[in-house]
Amino acid sequence: MDRKLKELARSDDAAMLDAVCSSAHQIWQAGLGAFARAQREGSELFEKLVQDGGELQKLTQRFTGGTGVSVTDTVTRLAENAGRQASGSLDKLEKMFEDRVARSLRNLGLPAPEEVQALGRDVAELKAALHTAGMQARADIDALTQAVDALRIANSPAPAKKATARPARQAGTQAPAKKAAAGTARKAAAKARAKPAAKPAAKLAAKRPTAKKTAAAGPR
Repeated sequence: MDRKLKELARSDDAAMLDAVCSSAHQIWQAGLGAFARAQREGSELFEKLVQDGGELQKLTQRFTGGTGVSVTDTVTRLAENAGRQASGSLDKLEKMFEDRVARSLRNLGLPAPEEVQALGRDVAELKAALHTAGMQARADIDALTQAVDALRIANSPAPAKKATARPARQAGTQAPAKKAAAGTARKAAAKARAKPAAKPAAKLAAKRPTAKKTAAAGPR
């Protein structure tokens, strides 16, 4: 049931669109026909006026001799006025045709050419504004990303390599201290060993003069 209703709605929309298109086309053709007829009738009217003026000029030249020039000028002015009136009527007819076509389009719900042009200008301005806003948004996002990266780097802990390098340096500074302590210990041990050996030598040196003295005193 829903499918049938949708198909009927689509067929109605298509029929309405065809009717609108056909009526607009007929209106356009009728306008072109009216314009062509007005142009043809205007040209025929102008030609008829020119013919009447020529006949009048011939008559005036027969009956008036020297005043024929002024009559010719008058007829020329009349012909020019008629031509201007004919062109003015054509302009009025064209304007009336354009107004009727625009009114018919509005009645059918179709936009006028001026409205379509205005809508095109609005769309172009909107596209330009959206492009500018998109570029500004991208620039703001890039700046925010850089700021976040800088804060992350500033708040991050020190690398592990530096932490491991410090104990190595401490060990390097402790090694000479240990060597110096071992050297002083060795020197103290050597001094301690040298002192007992020096004491017996001193005792022997002290005993030897007494032995010499006793030997010298004996023969006497």
